[in-house]
Amino acid sequence: MRNRLADDTVTDMERADFQEVLHRFERWRAIATMLGQKPYDEPDFDNGRLYFRSDYAEQVAKWPDAREKGDWGAYVIESTATGLFSVVRSLWHERAPERSEDLEVMFSRPDDAGKYVIAHVANSIRFGTGLKSRSISWRELGLDRSIVISPPTDEQFRLYFEAIPGADPVELRGYLNQYTVEGASQIYAVTSSENRPYMQVLARSFDQLDAELLKGLPIASAPAS
Repeated sequence: MRNRLADDTVTDMERADFQEVLHRFERWRAIATMLGQKPYDEPDFDNGRLYFRSDYAEQVAKWPDAREKGDWGAYVIESTATGLFSVVRSLWHERAPERSEDLEVMFSRPDDAGKYVIAHVANSIRFGTGLKSRSISWRELGLDRSIVISPPTDEQFRLYFEAIPGADPVELRGYLNQYTVEGASQIYAVTSSENRPYMQVLARSFDQLDAELLKGLPIASAPAS
């Protein structure tokens, strides 16, 4: 099911917005390879969306129809009509009749959307080496003190609700929040309480996030950032 917030095209300016995200993601692909794990495919822009796919290229090489019918997974970043950046999780679950696409979070900045994807991918790499996910540590420690939690605005709620067909509006109101960096109202995200630990990315630079995610990994040195 295609999320209804996607644009039809990606401009050069939008590509430029994600240059640091793509650079950092490539670093984590190299780290996965160093650890003997299968890395995500190279990110690519497709029909106005930025895809971070796993098991996609290999499936398509063997079966071209896998583009639409394969059981690959992906994180997808797309822009909204109001200039936000949504992160969607795209999966084809076993025995499911079609692919599912679930909106996970809306960010005000493309870098934060990218950091969210990187954090999930890096935590998967950590799990593959037997290390604890940083999301568990973030949950235990609580959010950075600079992050303020508040209800979403009516417009944010409308956008989120329209992107989740069949959602119960009362239930959605109950677990949806806005996470804002104190003193920087332009830096925020809207998501469910389930994703609260990952809102740490709002208060982390790329270097700070990488340092946290790299801690304890069994590699002599990471590729240069």
